[in-house]
Amino acid sequence: MSIGLRAIAGGCLISLAAATVAGGAAAHDNDHHGGRESRLKGEYAFTGSAHCVDSSVGFTPSPANQPICADTMLPIAPLGGPPATRNSCPGVSAHTFVVEGIRRFFGNGSGTVWGKAVSLNPPPNTLFQGAASSDFFYRFTYDVDGNNEFSTELVPGTYVGTFASGPRTGQTYTIDTLPFVGLIGIDAKTLTIANIEPTVETQTFSNGDVRYRICQRSRVLIKMDNDRR
Repeated sequence: MSIGLRAIAGGCLISLAAATVAGGAAAHDNDHHGGRESRLKGEYAFTGSAHCVDSSVGFTPSPANQPICADTMLPIAPLGGPPATRNSCPGVSAHTFVVEGIRRFFGNGSGTVWGKAVSLNPPPNTLFQGAASSDFFYRFTYDVDGNNEFSTELVPGTYVGTFASGPRTGQTYTIDTLPFVGLIGIDAKTLTIANIEPTVETQTFSNGDVRYRICQRSRVLIKMDNDRR
């Protein structure tokens, strides 16, 4: 009887160990395929600002110590020469903007964003001077790691913006890439995201214009109390 009980107990231990290993493997599999992403779920209100440098033809890597104007391929400030003039890079400009909207995490590594933006194109040397407002929407994917950090990326072909005021009123535009890296606050009630690497984005307008830009952005996201919906 004692031997039988020991055998049964041993079998139970073996079964328990096997179940533990299987359970651990399943947990790891779930963690790898979206379990971590479920930490971020629900709607977050966000605000933020950005500053972009724009070019009509793109950005060219420059030789050491000698920045190159992307449009004219002329030195902005030649070594030993005078400072650049205002017209050295006629196709290069800058603009700033603020945004407000809702970012929704579905808990499975995907989500949506919709919002409004107000931009300023200050003189001098701008492609479009003045101010404008627009509405935008896009889909994104996201990945959460084990250190309260996450990253998001625009789903290609989903970004659509529409100008509500300004020089391009009525036009629509798209953007090809929009990467963010973020930090998760206590209980995921507050998030922060920002661009952490210079990235060349292509902005295409419905009238055929194309603009290349490098932007720096930051956002603060606050969890909204509507998960019960």
